[in-house]
Amino acid sequence: MAVKNYTEADFVDAVKLLLPPGDYWSQSNDQIDGLVYAIGKELYQTYLDNMLLFLNQENRSDNNWRISDYQSLLDLYQKGAMASDNILTPAVIDIKLSSVNYILEMLSAVEQMRLPHTVINWRLQSVQGIATELRMVNYFRIEAAE
Repeated sequence: MAVKNYTEADFVDAVKLLLPPGDYWSQSNDQIDGLVYAIGKELYQTYLDNMLLFLNQENRSDNNWRISDYQSLLDLYQKGAMASDNILTPAVIDIKLSSVNYILEMLSAVEQMRLPHTVINWRLQSVQGIATELRMVNYFRIEAAE
């Protein structure tokens, strides 16, 4: 999984996409452009701060669960699942499953405890030796009310 480095312009463009449809929002004016730029700039700075925080963590326990915390949660269900991570992808947790029998409760428990900035990659080793992967994806919808 490659990590994409975003620019300030990416965040400004993303904020523009969140604006509601209509003539007022689609026209260029100083107030809307300034607001969109300020929000995008703030989001970009938060992104940079988080990147540095994760890169500089020695034990990754300040803002992140440790792998042992995920492993302890998995061990409660006695399904033989193993949690691991990679230093190059600090917000990605890999969980290898040995079986998919009766694991919905375990999947739900891990998803409830997952921090918003992390991604869980579920991996299953099949009998034929083919590795399959399942990623739970959450979609968040932001709506503007008049």
